[in-house]
Amino acid sequence: MNSIYDDFALITLSTYNLSGLDLDQTKALHEISKEIEENFIGINKDTAKQTRHKTIGVLGSTAEDYTEYNVEIDSGRNIICGIRHMNLNKDFPFVTLETNFKSSKAEILDVYQKHLSSYFEVFQPKWIRYYTKERNELNMTGSCYLVQQSNKIYESKHFTHKNRIKLYSPKDDDYFQWYVDGYKAFNEKVPELAVHVSSNSFELMDECNKEGLLKLVEYQGQLIGLIAADRSEFLGAKGLYFNEIFLTEAYKGKGLAKEVQRDFILEVCKDNEIVWGTIDYKNQASYRTALSNDRKPIRFENFVSL
Repeated sequence: MNSIYDDFALITLSTYNLSGLDLDQTKALHEISKEIEENFIGINKDTAKQTRHKTIGVLGSTAEDYTEYNVEIDSGRNIICGIRHMNLNKDFPFVTLETNFKSSKAEILDVYQKHLSSYFEVFQPKWIRYYTKERNELNMTGSCYLVQQSNKIYESKHFTHKNRIKLYSPKDDDYFQWYVDGYKAFNEKVPELAVHVSSNSFELMDECNKEGLLKLVEYQGQLIGLIAADRSEFLGAKGLYFNEIFLTEAYKGKGLAKEVQRDFILEVCKDNEIVWGTIDYKNQASYRTALSNDRKPIRFENFVSL
């Protein structure tokens, strides 16, 4: 390791609980350092700042206000920070940060007020975001990383609905409107989750489909859901990242999501890939499904109110 981002990578790695996962720590640190650097450079490109400014449209802001900063707090201690908006909603601004030093919640708030707040005044952020390996009940919890090795999932026992579920690739793009309509119905039924749990873009789902990693779910001859993923490394290890596991309302709460996930993993995973994904902690149904397939919660997104 010889990058200016290596110290940040060490702290970031400490926010993962990797107990029981067979991962190469040196490789993991290298991948984290590279990702931090690529994100920092990418977000600071003029085109990226201009696009974010145009898309979010915060009154009084300029493209330069979307700059990602590397701020020296004191000798040897730096923070990388920038503005974000939850689901691109201008009414949900927060500051995300990464440090190259271990810090507490109280210290993060103190450092923000003394050194960082002036960078983000135009956005009037409501929260600071940072990550921990365990959930802090005193913070608002955002998403959670849920991770497991594929063989530990598909070697488990068959479930109640085995052989009544069929997974198949869509023949055309008609599935997408059906999927969007399904989410619309869900968000109308549970409006408090609408800002946190929503449908993915056609571009993302189409890319999953082109990789052979989007499957429609049929149960007893009835279309009831959709599951989609892409191949994405996890800390340098081969990985399968879940983008979507969706079931229509009539088929939720019956244990079907657990079996759909397992059958999909059995069908598409290569060797012993890491199966992972992030689930909004408020979406407890999806969270419990992941837990039931032995996926482990290993990293939590924290929002601290300003």
